[in-house]
Amino acid sequence: MRHSQPEALTLLVSGYPDVRSAMAAILLEADEIMVKPFDIGKLADLVRQKMLNRRSAAMAEKERVGTILRRCIAKIVEDWLSALSMPTATAKDSDAVFSVAAVAHGRLRYKQGYTPAMLVHESRILQVTLFGTLQSNLSFLDFSVLLPDVMTIADEVDTQLTQSMDS
Repeated sequence: MRHSQPEALTLLVSGYPDVRSAMAAILLEADEIMVKPFDIGKLADLVRQKMLNRRSAAMAEKERVGTILRRCIAKIVEDWLSALSMPTATAKDSDAVFSVAAVAHGRLRYKQGYTPAMLVHESRILQVTLFGTLQSNLSFLDFSVLLPDVMTIADEVDTQLTQSMDS
């Protein structure tokens, strides 16, 4: 709601008010959290009160995915390396741009004894880490370009993985 109608009154209505969902609502800028069941008269009073005392919402400047990822690069690398150290089980590319880094990475991992499954797992951890960073920065995201940016990231990570595995 904050992205499409920044001045709108935003209410969260829930039948299960736990601390986690309440905090999530606050982080997503809900104006009020209401617990069901509630009196309709109280809802009308709340809306009136909120609209009379409404302050203009201070909107955070929106950023593209790439900007957020560059800003968070140290945390991304830290989280990715941390996830890689945890024990877990575990070609579309004819038009792909050749990557010297991906080839070098593949050769290094081969020397280190990585299997193809390990390379795939490593790549998946990178994607999960990148998407987790985006999740943590929802208030800064420009949602009008989110999906194309995420698709580009996924395609690029897959291309890099393919080139690493081929080398």
